[in-house]
This record gives sequence, C-alpha cells and structure tokens, in this order.
Amino acid sequence: EYERHIRDRRCDAFVCKALVGAPCQSACPLGTEAWRYVALIEKGDYKGAYQVIREANPFPSVCARVCDHKCESRCRLGATGQDPIAIRALKRFVTDTVSPDVFRPERADIDRSERVAVVGAGPAGLTAANALALDGFPVTVFDANDRPGGMLTIGIPSYRLPRDVLDREITALLDGRIELRLETALGKAFHLDVETLFVSRSA
Repeated sequence: EYERHIRDRRCDAFVCKALVGAPCQSACPLGTEAWRYVALIEKGDYKGAYQVIREANPFPSVCARVCDHKCESRCRLGATGQDPIAIRALKRFVTDTVSPDVFRPERADIDRSERVAVVGAGPAGLTAANALALDGFPVTVFDANDRPGGMLTIGIPSYRLPRDVLDREITALLDGRIELRLETALGKAFHLDVETLFVSRSA
C-alpha cells in the first residue's frame, strides 16, 4: 500500500484527495480521463472524446464492450444516491461512431538500428509492439495462431466482441514499423537464444 501511494501515486482506498482526483479516473486501471471524454460527448465533440479515450487505452472498442467499468462504481453522481453515468455505454457510442484513424499518435523521428522481437500478438504483445514502434524501433511480432488478438479472439465469443470490430482496432494499432508473423510458434518455427533470435528455415 505504501508503494502504491509513493511510487504509483495511487490510493486504492480512495481517501487521499491529493492522489484520487476524479474518482472515475482513479478507479480505471488505465487512468482514462472518463470525466473529460464524458464532458466532450455532452458538447458533441465525439472525435475529441475518442482522442481522450485512445490516449490511455490502445483497445478502446474492446473495453467499451467487455470492461467491468469500475469507473461507474466510483462515479460521484452515483455516490449521491442517483444512478451513475453510463460511462462504458458512452465509450461504446464514441468508438462505434468515430473511426480509429482519427487518432494520430506522436512518432519518434529517428529510426533505431536495434530490432525488437515480441512473442505473442495478444493485447499485451500488440500494445508493447505499438509503443516500441512509436519510439522508433522496428518490431517483429510472432504468434502461433493464424490471426492476431490472443485471448481477445480465443477467450471472448464473437457475439460479445465482434471480430470485425477487433480487426479494425488491431489494424489501427499496427504501426508501419511492425512486422506481424502469424502461425509462427516459439519452439517450433523459431527458437530463442540468450544472444540471438533466429527463425528456422521451415518458417
């Protein structure tokens, strides 16, 4: 708890006013400024709202459908005895209305010589690959499956998370510096060495 306060600047008990700020934002594991994009939606600025959502969340359309919306449990309106703002539903409205292409993240001007390999094209792997690519690193993502998404594809049924929505989100996330190699399993198609990464001839 001490480390959460000092290192992460988070108060999970929501009692330290200097750390909590907007309770809905503090309740979000990603720290999404829910109060900010809700205000932009109220003004009709849906593109601005999408920008706010996407700044903190690489998979906004996914979370708009499967997130457990902790933000709503801490909504100040709900704390007064009224119904909390339907934050997740508003997020889904925005992500269904606005194309992911409106988000233009800042990219590093330099092209780094070091190459990075990421094993797994699930949400964590794709997020890491995207962050590295934006920082100037050429990245190769390896995955044993025939499509990216990891547990988003395997573990969530399509009626809950439509595959076209997921595919659109992944396509928007992939940077030009990212190479995606599917059906390439670690230990079969390629192996990891302490010093080098090599791909077998059969890959």
